[in-house]
Formats: sequence, structure tokens, C-alpha cells
Amino acid sequence: MKPLSIILIILSIIFALINTGHIETFFDAPSLLVVIFPVIASIAARHGFVGFGHLFKGGEGGNETKERKEILHTMGVTGVISGVLGTHIGVVIMLGNLADPKAIGPAMAVAILPTFYGLFIFLLTTILSHLNLGTEL
Repeated sequence: MKPLSIILIILSIIFALINTGHIETFFDAPSLLVVIFPVIASIAARHGFVGFGHLFKGGEGGNETKERKEILHTMGVTGVISGVLGTHIGVVIMLGNLADPKAIGPAMAVAILPTFYGLFIFLLTTILSHLNLGTEL
């Protein structure tokens, strides 16, 4: 039942994005990198490079499960924080370019994408954390 719940959540988000008719507007490489690089760096900084191994290891021992939960928590929190920081960077860039009023809408859309990416990472890591622990969502 739990794997079905994660599949349904992901599919509902994908369906909402596809339903807009302009799915490409939800993808911006610099916005994604502003979120992904700090998430990867936070794993290495907090858990060392062995943290990547713990994340993908299939063991279900008590310590391994606890370590995996801590890594997923680090990823989720860092995703949200870096997403908000990325949005602030985008807003500052947008406000520095107010000479063209027609560019404000598209610039704001790109500016809020890092928060979207960070919240999506937080959602996925929270669900995966509960799946690893065997607790109910």
C-alpha cells in the first residue's frame, strides 16, 4: 500500500504539470542546480561521502535505517532552504530588471521554481523516510 501511495502522489503532481499544456515552463536548469547542488553538498558535509552509500544501501538493520532517515531528512530540509534562497536570488534579479514590465511575469515564474523544486524534494524525502522506517504516513 505504501509504494502505491508514493506512486499516486508523484503521478498526481506529474498530471497537474502536464495538464497545464506547457510542461516545459516548469523546468529551468539554473533553478534546479541552485537546489540540487546544496542538497548533494549537505549529504557530504553532514554524513560524509559514505552517506551516499547508506542512502542507496538495501540493508534494513536498525542503525542503517536510522542513518538513511537522517540523510533523507538532511536532503529534505536542505532542499527547502536552498529553494527559498534560490527564489530570493531570482526575485532580486527580477527586481533589478524592472525597466521591461512585460518581462516581470516570466521572470517571477522562473524565480519561484527553486521553491517548487525544494518542496518537491522535501515531499519525496519525507515519504521515502516513512517507507524506510515502516511507519504509517
